[in-house]
Amino acid sequence: MVTDLFDLLRSLLSENIVFDAQFHPQPVNVSADRSQIEQVLINLAINARDAMLQGGRLTLRTALRTLPIEGDNFRDLPPGRYCELSVTDTGVGMSPEVQAHLFEPFFTTKPKGRGTGLGSPPARLS
Repeated sequence: MVTDLFDLLRSLLSENIVFDAQFHPQPVNVSADRSQIEQVLINLAINARDAMLQGGRLTLRTALRTLPIEGDNFRDLPPGRYCELSVTDTGVGMSPEVQAHLFEPFFTTKPKGRGTGLGSPPARLS
């Protein structure tokens, strides 16, 4: 699924953004809603593009991760094998004020008419 999205995600980015994909060498089966994962990746790519007006790098990575039987587990997940999907970019980042609103569904830093979600601070948009 993630490799199928590569060309679409690349087409959403500006030419001055390097798109780097680092996939686990073998396909990994997961139990997830495909359309939701696709929508998340598309939104993250668009937000990354908007946060890198001068260019940069967007990296998409898949990996296998095993959570130990004992110790601190991420978000109270039970021990076991998981597929990790990470998206990183070299954008301008988020202020602590913006981070406080990160999971609010209708919060945006974009001016009216420029879409929704997180992106460049309004002062950086033309």
